[in-house]
Amino acid sequence: MEDLFKAIKDTVQAGIDGDNAKLGTSIVSIVENGAGVLSKLFGF
Repeated sequence: MEDLFKAIKDTVQAGIDGDNAKLGTSIVSIVENGAGVLSKLFGF
């Protein structure tokens, strides 16, 4: 769960900085970490 919060923070910071490459990778990281949290929650 900590990784998910870090990914969200990185995405917001990249948006503020206008760093499109970092923004894209951070969005992928959010999706990846969110899927991991959901799989743990539902026991997949």
